[in-house]
Amino acid sequence: MPYIIAQHAEENGHQWAIATAACNLDDQNDALIAETVALVRTAYGESKIMSDAVAMLAAEIAEGVFRTDHLLAAIRSGLPNPGAEGAKPVALTNYRSQTAEMVAKAALAAAYEFEYPASPQEGSPNANQPILGFDGWGLLRRSDDTYVLVLIQVKATDEDASPPREAGNLASECCRVPRDTSALCRALCVLARLLANNPLGPVILRMLETLGGDSLPPMHVAPVIVRGVSLGRMTDLQPIRDVTADIAPATVRGMVVSIGVPLGRFGEIVMEKAREAA
Repeated sequence: MPYIIAQHAEENGHQWAIATAACNLDDQNDALIAETVALVRTAYGESKIMSDAVAMLAAEIAEGVFRTDHLLAAIRSGLPNPGAEGAKPVALTNYRSQTAEMVAKAALAAAYEFEYPASPQEGSPNANQPILGFDGWGLLRRSDDTYVLVLIQVKATDEDASPPREAGNLASECCRVPRDTSALCRALCVLARLLANNPLGPVILRMLETLGGDSLPPMHVAPVIVRGVSLGRMTDLQPIRDVTADIAPATVRGMVVSIGVPLGRFGEIVMEKAREAA
C-alpha cells in the first residue's frame, strides 16, 4: 500500500489524519498509479463481471465460443475516457475527479480500515459524466461485528493555500449529508441491490429499515481533501472541524492526502492505463 499516515489525531469522538503517497508519473510501474488503476477497474465492476462470466458461461469459455479477453476489452472500453472530455477545464474533468476519489478511498482505508463492498460507479451509464450523489460509500466493521455507514465527500485541489477554498464547500456538504434522508435511502437501495448475494446485504437492509423508522443508522462522514503538488496540513481540515456540532449525530473521519504530482495529469495517466486491454 503506497500511503503513509503522517499524522493521526482524535478529538471529541472525531478523527483527523494526514496521508502522503509518493508518485512518479514517468515510472511505468509506479505503485500509486498501479493501485489507482486497479481501484478504477474494481469500482466499475470489472472483477465482478468477469467472475459472473466464468460462473455462467463456463461451458462456452471451455469450448472457445466465448472469449474472456473480448469481454475484458469491452468492460475497459466503457471506462472514463480522457480524450472524450474535449476542451473542458482540467479542474472540471471527470478523469481528475474520479481518480481523486479513488485516492481518497484508498487513503481512508489505510487510516481507518474502511471497506468498500460496492461503488456508485457500478450504476453509472456514462463514465464521462459526474456521478450524482455521495462521492463514495463504505462500511466500518466495529469490534462487536456491527457496522457503521461511511459517507465519503471529496474535494481535489492543486491550490497551495491552507485551508484551500474548497474546504469551505466540503464543510457545507458534510453538514448536509447526514440529514439528507432521501439521498441516504436511495444510496442504500442501490447498495442493497449491488450486495444482494453478499453477506453484507442484510447489514444494508437493516440500515434501510432503520431509516424507514425515522431513525438514523450509525454513520461516519468522511471528508477528504486530495492535494496534488502541495503538502497537506492539519489546518486544511479546520473548516470541517469548526462545524462538527452541525454534523452530529454522525461523527467525522477526516483526511488530507497529498500525492506530489499535478492531479490532472495523474488522473489522465490512470484512466488511460485503466482502459488498456490486457
